[in-house]
Amino acid sequence: MTAREYFCAARDAAQQMRDHDLRREREAAKCGLRARSWESSSHGSVLDAMRHVDSVVDMDAERPKVMRECERLLSEAHEVAGGVGAWFGDRYAEVLCRRFLWLEPWDEVAGHMHVTTTHAERMCDMALDLADSEGIARLRDWRHCERRTGAI
Repeated sequence: MTAREYFCAARDAAQQMRDHDLRREREAAKCGLRARSWESSSHGSVLDAMRHVDSVVDMDAERPKVMRECERLLSEAHEVAGGVGAWFGDRYAEVLCRRFLWLEPWDEVAGHMHVTTTHAERMCDMALDLADSEGIARLRDWRHCERRTGAI
């Protein structure tokens, strides 16, 4: 797995954590009671509210497991970003965190870092290349390794 794939998986986990409650609320809103219609539905909507109730119950049951897995992945990704920061400079760790873990779009990443969008994208590419060259596992355990002396 490349560093880009690793951080994209972390971004997906962050989005899943953020959107889980919203998806549950949408599904719960479909559970409302409606008058029974004797005419057929031509637009393909689901008329059985119990299916939506079952879906909400399933989402509630799986939520702790899903959240634990997402939190684990995000915690590991923060450690890897910390390793990038320790070895190559905090700006590289910041661009990874802002883009992948905090779900910021490129213009916000660039604005917070006071650089152009193109420069922020280049910094991210460099950080990912550096993570690939050092290895995710080594960067995750950066507290147990020697620190590099020079930042790029």
